[in-house]
Amino acid sequence: MSSLPRKWLLSSAAVLVAILAIVTTAWIHEERAYGARRAVTEEGLKRLAAQISEFRRSYGRFPTNLLQLATEFKTELPRDGWGGAITYEIESTNHFRLTAMSPYPHLDTFEYDCDNSRMKITIVPF
Repeated sequence: MSSLPRKWLLSSAAVLVAILAIVTTAWIHEERAYGARRAVTEEGLKRLAAQISEFRRSYGRFPTNLLQLATEFKTELPRDGWGGAITYEIESTNHFRLTAMSPYPHLDTFEYDCDNSRMKITIVPF
């Protein structure tokens, strides 16, 4: 009878080790994928900012929304590296901002501010 608790303990430990291995593997995969998705998001924001600037040079104003921009350039609505929407805000006649947010667990905010003339993306961690 005393071997039953020991067998139960050993099998429980084996299940726990298996669960930890699965979780760790998933976490490592997500961390590797994060770098690639981050790069896609940054490049997408830069490309979108360049299109907005080109639109403004052509029409003398910023596009009203991203749908208008996508129609003008005959492209799809822009998405971040995770497939999420990019937010476009016109803050004044001379200023716009683009933002995207990575999903949990990172929750980083990627931001392009047109006042930064070097096409730099700011990443604000959660």
